[in-house]
Amino acid sequence: MTTTPVASLRHVYHLNPLRLLIFPLLWVAALGLCLYLSFSSADAFTPAANRMLLVLIGIVSLFVAPFFALMWQSRLVLTPEGITHHQFGYTIRSSWDNVAMLDLTPRVQRLVLSRPGSQSRLLPMSVGVLEAAAPGTTEDLVGDKDALAEGRLITLAPFMTHWKRGQLQDDLRRWAARLFDEGDRPLG
Repeated sequence: MTTTPVASLRHVYHLNPLRLLIFPLLWVAALGLCLYLSFSSADAFTPAANRMLLVLIGIVSLFVAPFFALMWQSRLVLTPEGITHHQFGYTIRSSWDNVAMLDLTPRVQRLVLSRPGSQSRLLPMSVGVLEAAAPGTTEDLVGDKDALAEGRLITLAPFMTHWKRGQLQDDLRRWAARLFDEGDRPLG
């Protein structure tokens, strides 16, 4: 009798490297442009203004750099027992029988859970802050801001490169086959 090693039944999906690198590269480009503009012409800024710009860039970088580092922690972990979504600031865990629906609507691909998969206080707070800062943005990104705030959504959109390659699809079909119809299309 042969057994499959437990480690091979655990599949981890990370964000697309391009998605991870785009924000730091944009920050470096903006930083370079600011520095170039401030020092390229002697008449552009006074020395005091140049120093102030450098201090401002340094302060903003202190807040931006940890955000970039946290983005690298985002991942989906699928096992025969269920799914876990690690995101910066919170983790949502669910067994497969708690997954009510697979929604593949473009840009808001997600798994909808019957019961909350997180008790995080940060999640509703961050949804509220995003909604206050840019009304309507949360709905555009996840489809249902209330379900996200309650911890009943696992967003798949950032991981769709794995879906297109087939590995993520295969895992969901293997461990949550009831989310698909006879034609192998997602129900919902």
